[in-house]
Amino acid sequence: MTGRGGRTDRGAGAAPDPYRELFERSADAILIIDGGSFVECNEATVMMLRARDREHILRTHPSELSPPFQPDGRDSFTKANEMIAIALEQGSNRFEWDHIRADGEVFPVEVLLTAVPREGRQILHVVWRDITERRVLEERLRLAQKMEAVGSMAGGIAHDFNNLLVAIMGNSDLLAAGLAERPDQLAYVDQIQGAAHRAAALVRQLMAFARKQDVQAKVVDVSSALRDVENILHQLLDERYQLELRLCAEPVRILAGLGQLEQIVINLVTNARDAMPSGGQLTVELRRVEVFGASIGTGVELTSGSYAAISVSDKGHGMTPEVATGVRPLLHHEGGGEGNRSGTGHGVCHRATRRRRGRHRKRRGARHDGARLPSADVRGCPGRRLGSRPVADIAGNRNRSRG
Repeated sequence: MTGRGGRTDRGAGAAPDPYRELFERSADAILIIDGGSFVECNEATVMMLRARDREHILRTHPSELSPPFQPDGRDSFTKANEMIAIALEQGSNRFEWDHIRADGEVFPVEVLLTAVPREGRQILHVVWRDITERRVLEERLRLAQKMEAVGSMAGGIAHDFNNLLVAIMGNSDLLAAGLAERPDQLAYVDQIQGAAHRAAALVRQLMAFARKQDVQAKVVDVSSALRDVENILHQLLDERYQLELRLCAEPVRILAGLGQLEQIVINLVTNARDAMPSGGQLTVELRRVEVFGASIGTGVELTSGSYAAISVSDKGHGMTPEVATGVRPLLHHEGGGEGNRSGTGHGVCHRATRRRRGRHRKRRGARHDGARLPSADVRGCPGRRLGSRPVADIAGNRNRSRG
């Protein structure tokens, strides 16, 4: 006999209904609308909506399983009735829709409504297909297209900026020649030339990015590089801040682009400065660590070997776990109350360290940011052995976290 929603009840000896089996086994949610409400659904619908059972779905209007408004701003009730009317008039209607799960999560589906004549009226066969993953892929494609456009723009900007640097560097050389007997003034020219050379390195990185090429790497003495960038760091900090460099007595060498290394340190120091709007002590430390099958955080593995570990510590407040999880490259997050955290800076550090097979770690309520880069040799300061346990800190962060 026929049960609610047109479901046929069969006796124990009745032959299996292949269409019913297809209905129940479908990975897509399948429902039946009769008289403007759902009268039947399969198990995939229950799972998709995370409902307790089918009874919580049946006898509901589609808008009752949807957020109040759809992405286009229209209210779900009115728009659902319009979509149903189109399907009944044209025979079918395919569109995208936002539904809501029992736990409150809104998710997108592709909906296909098909009108089926039955006993002098029309019912609607409904198919929902979860397109959450498709939306993610579409967003990645859009981001890739944006990045391609940014790359083209960066190449043009880098070319024009390079022309300006030629004039700056050429005139600074002439100025230096004219001040050969005035060493007190030459110091200022040296700073101009040093900044111009660093800018030229950034231009090369932009050009490489625009051409989708890797930055040429060479062996870099990290201690020397940090001393060279110290003047820039002081320029980033005003009189409210005290900067301290703790470097190794022995050389610690890595294989990297010099501009990339300077970029990493500058971004780490900028993040630390922003964490202390009232000023305070800021320390940049270089250490060599030995890693043996270790990981940083969760799921981020490091190859065993010798690493140059750079850390930047401050007296400010770190990001909460919720904020740290939400930070993504090329995004900027402003924390509440006690200073800001730049997602852009973390993104730059992350990409630069990953390119050199290293790791960057953002603070989570602690006082350290840092980067770890594979060493180009095995010499340096006495290293710290890190075994197979997870590395809870980076670059000398002795787990001094704050709750």
